[in-house]
Amino acid sequence: MKRLYYLTDSMALASQVSRQLQHTPGIANWRFHALAKDEAGLYSHQLQGASPLQRCDILRGTERGGLLGLMIGAAFVLLASRVIDFSGSWGVFAMVALIVSATLFGAWEGGMLGLSRENYKIRRFHNALEAGAILLMVDVRKVDEGRIRNLLSHIPIRPMGEGSSVVNPFAYVSA
Repeated sequence: MKRLYYLTDSMALASQVSRQLQHTPGIANWRFHALAKDEAGLYSHQLQGASPLQRCDILRGTERGGLLGLMIGAAFVLLASRVIDFSGSWGVFAMVALIVSATLFGAWEGGMLGLSRENYKIRRFHNALEAGAILLMVDVRKVDEGRIRNLLSHIPIRPMGEGSSVVNPFAYVSA
């Protein structure tokens, strides 16, 4: 699914976009989110705010931490197998348990770190959000994209590009 990004400085315009999209076939209410420094303003204008998964880098951090934990656990088991005899069913269980434990710990730690970081997909809008702008994120299916873009082109909001709604743990983001 593709995510379209728009910026506006007006809570009223953001509300207008929300009302337009609510009456548009192909756009469910959970596919439109707004992100602003003024979260109380989003609430008072009945705009669906971005979830913590969209605001923070939780998912990406969890994925990266899990992969790192998997690699560390596998390396540890590989090194330990040179010293410890892991033959037999208990040995295999111990190796798997070590790898799984390292993977889960890495995922947990990565998620905690991701919770403290801004989502890599919205990092480019940081300065605008700090200045009081409202970021509108609309998730669209490919078949609905043209119709949604056309609908939003009649509202004075700034299109800011597009991206994917899928989290990529390997995505490079310049600072």
